[in-house]
Amino acid sequence: MAKLISIIIAAFNEEQHIEFAISSCLQQTYKNVEIIVVDDGSSDDTWKILTSLQQKNPGKILVHRFFQNRGKVAAFNKAFEMSSGDFIAVMGADDVSVPDRIEFSQQNIGDFDLLFGDLRMFDDITGKVLSESLMERSLGINFDREFSFSDLLRKPTVFGGTIYAKRSALENVFPVDENLAHEDWWIPLCIAVHKNIKYCHKVLCEYRIHANQDTVLNNRFSSYERWRAFRVRDIPYYEKVLKSFEIDEDMEQFIQERVNRDKLADEKMLVRLKAVASLNSKNWLDLATALHPIFRYWWMKRKHLYN
Repeated sequence: MAKLISIIIAAFNEEQHIEFAISSCLQQTYKNVEIIVVDDGSSDDTWKILTSLQQKNPGKILVHRFFQNRGKVAAFNKAFEMSSGDFIAVMGADDVSVPDRIEFSQQNIGDFDLLFGDLRMFDDITGKVLSESLMERSLGINFDREFSFSDLLRKPTVFGGTIYAKRSALENVFPVDENLAHEDWWIPLCIAVHKNIKYCHKVLCEYRIHANQDTVLNNRFSSYERWRAFRVRDIPYYEKVLKSFEIDEDMEQFIQERVNRDKLADEKMLVRLKAVASLNSKNWLDLATALHPIFRYWWMKRKHLYN
């Protein structure tokens, strides 16, 4: 019998998208899947939609609700706790899995403990494809390759909505620290410390760009304060890395510089110029958005989202 695969989803105020996400899971070519969705205290109709879908698909969809918002990581922790599969697929509540995502991942994971793939970006309103390959566009990678622990320390590159991993490996990672904002940084890193992880240059999910995302460029860089808050949430991740892993002196210095830069962004208005000066001059997005929201908007429209 085919192994059971658990698809875990954390949802918060996703009434417009959650049904599309779950439908893409139900339509997988690999049929022995369970779909586990944890509603992280939504104030819209997300929970109503989830319970309706569960009733229509008994035994296929499991749902749970937090009555207060606890954060995405807490929701994923609960979803993993509820899961029974030999393999776990992580998915965003506003993403769409391609029909053969699970089948392809199961066929290609091999001896690796974690596999991830590429994203196709599309505009939620127009449906326009903004990028056929986010990995190629962001990192210039258009081939299968392995990523090491050191690779992920220097630049987290795993698209969380495409993570596919062995339960036996994840049992040593979950529950993830709820103080971390980036479970998709932490999970691959913890696995890669023992064995490289695998990237397959294939689109496994379609990534929806919409106004409600806290990471969407239009929100993330709408003001210096928003940019500051976005930077600050990386600090617990890097501090936990320093405490949890044995790393060499050069890497420790590299990470400490990241922490110091983010802490500088956490200071108040009098150090705004210092924060701007601390930016990598090659990172035009950070530089422009820290200087003024108008530059941010122009850069986003002309250089990042649209060809």
